[in-house]
Amino acid sequence: MKKIFLLILIIAISYNCFAQKEIAGFWKGHIEIMGNELIIKTQFFEENNSIAGKLDIPQQMAIGLPLSNFNFTKDTVSFELFLNQTNIARFTGKFTSDSISGYFNQSGVKGTFYLAKTEKEEEGTIFLPADYNEEEATFYNDKVKLAGTFSYPKGKGPFPAVILISGSGQQDRDEDITGFKVFALLANYLSNTGFAVLRYDDRGVGGSDTGDIENATTRTFADDANAAFQYLKKRKEINPNKIGFLGHSEGGAIGTMLAAEHKDVAFLILMSGPGIIGEQVILSQLEAIIRASGSSEEEITHTLETQKLVMQAVKTGNGWNEVKEIILNDLKKSIDELPEEARKQLNISEKELEKRAEMQLKAAQTKWYKYFIQYDPAKDLEKVKCPVLAMFGEKDLQVVPDLNKKAVENALKKGGNDNFQIELFKDANHLFQKANTGLMDEYAILDKNFLDGFLEYVIAWLQKNTK
Repeated sequence: MKKIFLLILIIAISYNCFAQKEIAGFWKGHIEIMGNELIIKTQFFEENNSIAGKLDIPQQMAIGLPLSNFNFTKDTVSFELFLNQTNIARFTGKFTSDSISGYFNQSGVKGTFYLAKTEKEEEGTIFLPADYNEEEATFYNDKVKLAGTFSYPKGKGPFPAVILISGSGQQDRDEDITGFKVFALLANYLSNTGFAVLRYDDRGVGGSDTGDIENATTRTFADDANAAFQYLKKRKEINPNKIGFLGHSEGGAIGTMLAAEHKDVAFLILMSGPGIIGEQVILSQLEAIIRASGSSEEEITHTLETQKLVMQAVKTGNGWNEVKEIILNDLKKSIDELPEEARKQLNISEKELEKRAEMQLKAAQTKWYKYFIQYDPAKDLEKVKCPVLAMFGEKDLQVVPDLNKKAVENALKKGGNDNFQIELFKDANHLFQKANTGLMDEYAILDKNFLDGFLEYVIAWLQKNTK
């Protein structure tokens, strides 16, 4: 009997080792839960003579979630996604050498999943070898310390310089959005082709660890960018007459402000920069996103009307109770439409619903929001006399190209500026990635690079306008 038991044990161990080797590597696929499909990426690896793993859900910006408790049979595998002691998702699927498919259960909510093995981890951003100088830079807006990276070409200067201004939200110096380091890549290419670049952490982020965030507005961030401008003027490596701004999204509005105020700004590049008043930017953005997400005309109309009420409350200070009631009813409706099992699992109280409604309103009650919806970049664009490059993505759902492109052109013409170039990039999203839908939840699953030709276009324009 002992011999038989030993033989079975050896066979079991042998199979387990084989399975471990087969499953190790990179896998990509999706999960489906409550009618939603989410892209997932996994890596399985050997650890302490057993299998462990990690899982990414890019659309939810969840990276490196731990997988453990692997079990193998002849053609099945099971494992767990451990979130916390009370929230564990259990996966069980049919296993082959190149696919895993099956079901998972997370706190009573069931779904399906599918994974296909890939040869290697997806390629990241393609940087050029850094044939330039790079150093840490620190400068001040009054008492607010701002820190960033200053890169500049090798050889004898002085060089033309580009200041990179990030979009809304607290961004780091690389403008890292779901793993796509937008500004790091721009700086890498620009500094390799003859341009100095200053990119910096927004106040309250990274090395820029000071400054009032709660009361900051677009105007505040413009003052920070002006501090960067004044700093570069004093650098011996820089030609003070050839310093300009490249602003992405809200950063474009900031660059526009400064180019209108400072006649010594040498150039202005708008990368998905707005040309219409902030109120219309947000409304057009909201409509584009929910329409692309498959909402009905009734849902679109209701959402836009609610948003208009929010903006009216922001501007007047009145109507907040009405808006809160609408949002609260919408939350209740969305929960009522869930499957019964999901509703039971959520078990959200009236008090919790009210708290969630208040949280939604809180974002609109900031000084930043009030300032942004009333700022009209067209008025400043009329004052800009330096060369301007305005670029838009055909599939941008955040700064809708049709509206903003025409507004930028009209404002520059009205101000008498005929030294501008406006370009619409086919298939490009808000980040100038090659996109499928343009939706923000797609960012994370796209290549972490600009679409072909984008960087070359920017560099060629800069070379022409900084001679």
